[in-house]
Amino acid sequence: MYKAIKISFMALVIALLTACASSTAQYQPAGEKGFGYSDKQLAKDMYWVSYKSRDTSAQKATDYALLRAAELTLAQGYEWFVVSEKDVSGKRLARNEQTEVHVDTIADCTSDMCGSVPATRKYGSDGVNIKQEERADFTVELTVLFGKGERPEPKFVYDAEAVIQAQKSAKN
Repeated sequence: MYKAIKISFMALVIALLTACASSTAQYQPAGEKGFGYSDKQLAKDMYWVSYKSRDTSAQKATDYALLRAAELTLAQGYEWFVVSEKDVSGKRLARNEQTEVHVDTIADCTSDMCGSVPATRKYGSDGVNIKQEERADFTVELTVLFGKGERPEPKFVYDAEAVIQAQKSAKN
């Protein structure tokens, strides 16, 4: 009997923590409240791209800004783009203290675009291991230059098709 109650309690804790970890970010044009992507043409081959996320990671917001830049690149007849300027700003969201179990490690974001974005790994008792990124409302602003044909140094160039394919793969 005690074991059944313990298992039920663990399942409830996992469900609650998973719900807290779920992202409400969606890839869409910015709506009334400004969440989503927006863009503005600055020159023939230059755009300003912004993605404002709600309750997500800086990595996800950056990925969506890059996706929008890739879409614009192809729509304008180009093949690749370079990010000439980047700004990431965010506001941390309050967390329900009851969902905080134990903060064990801090890791860094792996994308070259996001810099150092903390992520916490949370551990529950009895072997429950739940990974949850630090979440917030983030705004990522990029200034991108489009190009085609010969590319500058590969480290700084994004292939528009590859960015779109990577995002499709990440959703599956």
